[in-house]
Amino acid sequence: MSHTPGPWEITTAPQWYSVSEVKGERRTICRLIDREGQLPIEYQEAEANARLIAAAPELLEIVKAWETWRENGMLKGNRPIAEVCQHAIAHVEGRP
Repeated sequence: MSHTPGPWEITTAPQWYSVSEVKGERRTICRLIDREGQLPIEYQEAEANARLIAAAPELLEIVKAWETWRENGMLKGNRPIAEVCQHAIAHVEGRP
């Protein structure tokens, strides 16, 4: 079984964060909310968790590329992998 293809995005409401697909049916991947309709953790922590979850497809792509480059002996001095990693880190941390 495979995961829902990315990219994924974050949507918010006063009491929850949701991670949904950007393309296609825009299905919800997950929603950070408790049974009473409240966030179970601090709002800032929920936002950080949602960003990390939304970046999962991009992070998986990086790990797969890293493994391919490692297998082919291309890691030493490889500029593209550094740029891809920096972009993913910024995405997870909520920076442009």
